[in-house]
Order: sequence, then structure tokens, then C-alpha cells
Amino acid sequence: MPQRPAGAKNSKQRRLAGANGRPISELRGIHFVLQAGRCGNCKREFTLPNLDLDHKQPFISGGPTDRANTWLLCKPCHRIKNRMDYFASSGDTSSLRDWLLEWAVAGGHATKETGL
Repeated sequence: MPQRPAGAKNSKQRRLAGANGRPISELRGIHFVLQAGRCGNCKREFTLPNLDLDHKQPFISGGPTDRANTWLLCKPCHRIKNRMDYFASSGDTSSLRDWLLEWAVAGGHATKETGL
């Protein structure tokens, strides 16, 4: 279970504050510089508003909100990673494969970068 930062009363506040009390906006800024404005997955360049802070180890699985466990993903990569995390936790890999192919073709994301 993630440690509760001082003053954080619920899971949303813990997620927003991070394990060491560092706000999400500060983590986003740090990662934006470290990743040179690129998505951590597809490596395409984006502006900060188009990048989401993601937990590498999902927050719901005990992943802390700190610099080591977070990175920036573009919105399409973030959506697909969240869906993959969901299917992995449910063990439903055939539905994951079908969803990935449908998403890639419909959204035009079947590229060399996405591996689809």
C-alpha cells in the first residue's frame, strides 16, 4: 500500500500529492524535462498538456506516486496501457488482443512505433 503523505486523507489526495508530498504538476514538469517532451512509450514529441502522468506499477496495485514509478505518456499510449493493465489484472488476454487490434486500426495507430 502506498504511504500516506502528510495531510492526505483519501486515495485521490495520496495520488495527487505523491508519496513524498510532491504535487502531480511538479512531477509532470520534471518528467517533461527528463523525457525531452516525448511520450515514454512511442517517443513522439508532444506539448505538456497532451501528456498524461502514468504510474508504471499501477497505483491501485500499490505503485507509489513518485519520480521512479511515474512517467509521461501521450493520451493514446496512456489509454492503451491502462486497458492493458486492466486486462492483465483480469487475466483476459484474448479480449486484450482483440481490443488492441480494433483500437490500432480504428485510430490509425497501427505504426512501427506501436508495434501493431
